[in-house]
Amino acid sequence: MTKTLRVSVWEKILVIIGFLLTFGAYIPLWYLIRHPDQAGSLRAAQSPFLIIGIVYLITSIIVLARFQCYKQNLRFMYPLVIFLAWICLSVIWSPDKGLTAWRSLALVGAMLFGFYLASTFSLDDQLDLIYWAILIALLSSIVLCIIWPNYGVMTGFHEGRWRGVFTHKNVLGRIAVLFVLVVTLHKDFSRDKILSKILRVLLFSMGIMLTFLSGSAGAVVSLSILLSFIVLLVIVIKKKVLYVPLWASMLCLGLGSATLAIGNVSVVFAALGRSSNLTGRIPLWESLLPLIKQKLFLGFGYGAFWRGFDGPSALVWKAIGWHPIHAHNGFLDILLDSGVVGFSIFTFGYLLLFVKAIKRTRYALYLFEVWPLVYLVFLLIYDLTESTLIWYFPFFWIIYASMFVNLAKYSDDCKMPVKT
Repeated sequence: MTKTLRVSVWEKILVIIGFLLTFGAYIPLWYLIRHPDQAGSLRAAQSPFLIIGIVYLITSIIVLARFQCYKQNLRFMYPLVIFLAWICLSVIWSPDKGLTAWRSLALVGAMLFGFYLASTFSLDDQLDLIYWAILIALLSSIVLCIIWPNYGVMTGFHEGRWRGVFTHKNVLGRIAVLFVLVVTLHKDFSRDKILSKILRVLLFSMGIMLTFLSGSAGAVVSLSILLSFIVLLVIVIKKKVLYVPLWASMLCLGLGSATLAIGNVSVVFAALGRSSNLTGRIPLWESLLPLIKQKLFLGFGYGAFWRGFDGPSALVWKAIGWHPIHAHNGFLDILLDSGVVGFSIFTFGYLLLFVKAIKRTRYALYLFEVWPLVYLVFLLIYDLTESTLIWYFPFFWIIYASMFVNLAKYSDDCKMPVKT
């Protein structure tokens, strides 16, 4: 006889709170307001760690209590477990063993949260929880920017750009892009009811508005690409016979667009209001390459590179003249932290998920079922210019971890939970 999990409303609230904390909302901004001299430091990013740790502890207890029901899903997590084992092992060669140990533990906690999420909630319920968490954060951001613009709107170099309840405009832009994707794919907004359609238009417009108000050029470009990708997926779902030709056409279109953009770099970036060196990112990446070669196979240890003037990052700061606290490229950060070995393990896991997501899309009946593929493309695009996945605010890592269970088949004792 199959077992059925019944999820209480308190668990849903716990997940939403966990999402808000791991977005990097509220607490880091409050920390910066109280300590304006530490803007751009890692201390703001670390400020919610204690509360996030409590959420991880509670979810870990739930997982242990339901271990018999969850255990069949553990086998799907092996690529992520191997990668995290390597991350934890980097404590051995890390120049700051204490920091690497704490950050590794936090990443393991985020993985457990993602495992709990996917093992407890169905895919459409997960999308619903993400929707509510982001909606709360974005509505709070609008209120803050209108009523207390001194806190919600950035000053200095990014003057006039909205950051809302986050510490930086790019974070608001990224979350707003994700919200537009969630609203587009959400099952409840796909109904024929007129109220559902009106609400979708309003929420979609709010996400677009906040994307532009954040002033994040990366968010605008990413959103354009991702919405075009979803349109393609809609056609694929409706007319599966066009599956191969459409993917081939999309590839040709993407390569053609990339070629055109490369040939007109200055024009493209001028239109986006940015310099052709990606606002200082290219000099940053160039300065990182020699350091990556120094620790090519093992890396510097998880979290041990970006330690201000106390770590190897000091050489980068002196070379480029400004003080980044990450590589502004998620893949370079993985190389810095875990070397080629860790990067290879991560790439294997990502590609495994990507292939499964494509296969699932081929048999999708509802739009929300393409969420895993859309999310993986979202990560790929964003990690080219930001450190989204392996970062202090682990929301994106949590959702990534959940994909290993989401994209697997359930064939043992436990069904997905019923709604209450």
